[in-house]
Amino acid sequence: MVVKVSKPELNLREKISELDKPSGIAGEAMLRAETPHEQQALIGVGRRNLVINGDFRIAQRGTTSTSPNYKTVDRWRSTSGSSANGTMHQAQTTDGPANGGHAYSYKFTSTSATSSVPSGSDPWIKYEVASEDLTNLKLYDWKKELTLSFWIKTNQPGQHSISLNSGNFSGANYTVAYDINSTDWQKVIVTYPAPPIDLPSGNVGLRLYWSLGAGATYQIPLANTNKWVTGQGKYEAVGNTRIAGINNAFVQLAGVQLELGKVATPFEHRSYGEELALCQRYYQHWNLPSYTRLAIGFIDINTRIMCTIPMPVQLRSLVSVGHNGLTLEGSAVSSFGLTLTNGALSGSINRSNTGLTVGQMAQAYAVGSGAYFFANGEL
Repeated sequence: MVVKVSKPELNLREKISELDKPSGIAGEAMLRAETPHEQQALIGVGRRNLVINGDFRIAQRGTTSTSPNYKTVDRWRSTSGSSANGTMHQAQTTDGPANGGHAYSYKFTSTSATSSVPSGSDPWIKYEVASEDLTNLKLYDWKKELTLSFWIKTNQPGQHSISLNSGNFSGANYTVAYDINSTDWQKVIVTYPAPPIDLPSGNVGLRLYWSLGAGATYQIPLANTNKWVTGQGKYEAVGNTRIAGINNAFVQLAGVQLELGKVATPFEHRSYGEELALCQRYYQHWNLPSYTRLAIGFIDINTRIMCTIPMPVQLRSLVSVGHNGLTLEGSAVSSFGLTLTNGALSGSINRSNTGLTVGQMAQAYAVGSGAYFFANGEL
């Protein structure tokens, strides 16, 4: 018996042309990935963004302030550098890049004009990455590339710069100058090669600086940009556009992401609850309606109670506590003697007036509107 097998005709030219079929940006990135870790990052396995609150949703302290440092959006701080640069304003805003998928941004505005920049002036927007978040990713003993991506908007186009500095500031830094050509939102992507030295293992592992017009002390020559340099203690490229000290000049940031690898992946949107908990590791702020109890405790001397205040998230470290409108059985709270113990605040709440009865219980509570209590654990 003869069995005949027939096959459809094969067009060899068409088959060869299919080999050149484009794989798209994501597919090309997967093909370029050198390690499984990079491939996992591209498909969103595990947490990628080293920046907490990079979408600026969380603002426990408030949404607007005319003071420097940590005053509005969590984990972010800014300063005009010195009184010689005049006054400033920082805010969480609802103006985000239309095609960036971000509902909020962080805005620094200079609110006065000055004629010159002192050499030692250092205005910036800054974010600090805790060293413990880097050791978990083995960045210290496994040198890898990092990629930073962010949206920026300013009414002062021109040269701007972004600097990645090691935790001890003068250890190693990598500054990149880039141009902003319009007053609309612009996305910036920077890939940093593996650092040449181990980064320090103090509390702060990395610092990101968006410079706002620094003095000569903090300016780095253009010849030293786009590469790792050591012992500089600088973060602004020479020739930067000035923001601080120019009345109504502003810079806004949105969608900030810092991740391992050489590819900028889509922004990692975490749930509100998860982002809030990450922020509360560094700062917790409790608004207290009138007659809300903060704590109840045992009176061991006639001016204080000993108590424990549970916390929703354990602080990284207890740096300070503060309050407004708290009273201890009718007399204003004067001070705290609290320590961080087993995830809670333990110790004393004190008032200046005597009159408490030793051996009894008493409570600290809010009186009037605007009362609050905070525990600060920032780097």
